[in-house]
Amino acid sequence: MSFIFYILISSVSLGIFFLIYKLVFNEKTPLKIHRMYLLIGLIISALIPLQPWTIDSINPVNNFAQNLSFLNSIDATTGSLDSTEEYAEINIIDILFWIYITILVILLSKSLISLGRILYLYLTSKKEENKGYTLIHTEKINTPFSFFKWVFIPCKGLKPEEKHSILIHEETHAINFHSIDVLLCRVTTAVFWFNPVIWFYKSELELIHEYEADQGVIKTGVDKLQYQISLINQISEEKLINVSSNFNQSLIKKRMIMMNKNVKIKNSNSLKALILIPITLLLVVGVACAKEDQVNSPLQLESELMENAVFYVDGKKVPTIGNIDKSKILSVDVSKENGEKKVSIYTKDTDKQQDPQKVLFIVDGEKKPKGYEPKELDPDQIESIKVIKTKEIIKEYTDEEYDGIILITTK
Repeated sequence: MSFIFYILISSVSLGIFFLIYKLVFNEKTPLKIHRMYLLIGLIISALIPLQPWTIDSINPVNNFAQNLSFLNSIDATTGSLDSTEEYAEINIIDILFWIYITILVILLSKSLISLGRILYLYLTSKKEENKGYTLIHTEKINTPFSFFKWVFIPCKGLKPEEKHSILIHEETHAINFHSIDVLLCRVTTAVFWFNPVIWFYKSELELIHEYEADQGVIKTGVDKLQYQISLINQISEEKLINVSSNFNQSLIKKRMIMMNKNVKIKNSNSLKALILIPITLLLVVGVACAKEDQVNSPLQLESELMENAVFYVDGKKVPTIGNIDKSKILSVDVSKENGEKKVSIYTKDTDKQQDPQKVLFIVDGEKKPKGYEPKELDPDQIESIKVIKTKEIIKEYTDEEYDGIILITTK
């Protein structure tokens, strides 16, 4: 499986999960179900391309029959493109690849730097063990934040009533392990940075974290108005660590609107999470079909045919056949000798192209009628394939007019 295939399938899966989320989930759904759906969707999107299953095609031999067009597509399997086009194509692919890697490294580096700064603050600040978490007082920050069981608060600038609500807020982040979600989002955002869906996905998950923390504060009996005032006071403060759960978010307006809504949560809406099951099954089937197409495509079969083969051109052993003009190929003999895959190519100047409708198939010495396709042949039972285009050799097999002969020998 190619990396491009992985990225494409994961991106499509992520988009499907997010689209279903926006269509199905609403404010009456418990926040923990929102979070669970988003997390599971993110994980499944990352793993779904790696699933091992494939779905067999209805007519796999048809794909193999297409592989017999090897002569007409040899440039696709060996790279015998026009040198200028090949050079330009390789350059474009290389440029796109290095752009992707550069941005990936930058995003991951920023996360590592942030993690390093958190560790530095932890090691150089005053610590206080509290119920279920460690409270860390530091003068190096202006905005409170949490990272796993560490809650960081500034030494100055907080009123007692603000400090109380902030501690409850950050404690909620800590005990719910929101930092795991944030780290997962940071990694997936770095990998899929080119996909706009991942950025919406990340913002949505962060918003759910804040809703949960705000809900935790209000449930303790903290005055809602006073708490909202503390949120407004935090807007102008510094946003320090972007891999942590931060008290100050750009989504404060949405949080305040959510707090002022009188929404009755229905536990029955938790069943919406079950929609993950059909979505996952459909994606598994879709990926299995996509993998089967990759495995059974003519290009894939031809590539496997050429893999680890020894090449001979006009009886002379050569390291590659990428520079051969396909229009000059008269015949190709693919066989196994002593476990070694051998591809023998014979060339001659010719202007006439093969007409697939005037090809004689000979299977194990038996001539097949015109229009025959080897639909009953099992590709695994093929011992060798020989394609003949020279008139002199064709006459040795038949007196009828054919533009080519395909000799197939089974095991």
